[in-house]
Amino acid sequence: MKLTDLPIHLQNKIRRKPSKKKKRPEQGLQIAIFNFLCPLMIAQKYEQFIAFHVPNGGWRTPFEANLFKTMGVMPGVADIILLFPPDQTASLGDGMRIAASARPPRVVFVELKFDADQVNTQQAFQIRVEAMGFKYILLQAKTPDDAVRQTKQILENHGVAMKAYGAFRARSEKAKDL
Repeated sequence: MKLTDLPIHLQNKIRRKPSKKKKRPEQGLQIAIFNFLCPLMIAQKYEQFIAFHVPNGGWRTPFEANLFKTMGVMPGVADIILLFPPDQTASLGDGMRIAASARPPRVVFVELKFDADQVNTQQAFQIRVEAMGFKYILLQAKTPDDAVRQTKQILENHGVAMKAYGAFRARSEKAKDL
């Protein structure tokens, strides 16, 4: 019996590389960041920003790799993509505000690194998006707390209010105690 005589799902299991225990510290950083971002997005009703991850990494069978390539997967895409709406108000002083678009919508690409440099495809992606005028941030962190601190700074630089997050976390903690 040849490998091609088997159903495709069995072929894929046989072709898969043997599982190796691989350390993936960047995953821990990303999980910590999204444990911070998700409650904040919910507390703000997704009005101040949206964050998401594009799952490009990981080992693939040749079939899966070809399928994803034909579906548009691009190597080197940043780990986290942040979308910010335009600023809707401008201050006139004395507490008066008028509707105006002080800043246009923004897209920020964030590449997470624990203890490594960018690979060539990530560098090429960074060059492309910066040439188009988008912001690209290489976030290097050794601990989840440091990654969250830097992410919080990125959000604050883009005008995201953290007050709602504190109130949301307090309500969440109270609900757990009930």
